Amino acid sequence: MKELVTALDHYGITLQLLEGREYCIDRHFHEYLDDLMPLERTRYLLIDIPPASSLGMVIEMVNMVVSKGFTLL
Repeated sequence: MKELVTALDHYGITLQLLEGREYCIDRHFHEYLDDLMPLERTRYLLIDIPPASSLGMVIEMVNMVVSKGFTLL
């Protein structure tokens, strides 16, 4: 990340990058619930919902994340 920020600065590109992790809302997502890594210094959690996901599972996982105080992006 430091190398990327240095390169952006070198080329005069103004862009704020935040470290974090993207999570796929799938049948394995519950394994990460106790150790979520939001975007740097925020309560924002970056998620991806695969097209084949069941609505019920997505709603259940989203409710769990929100109950832990995170905002989904």
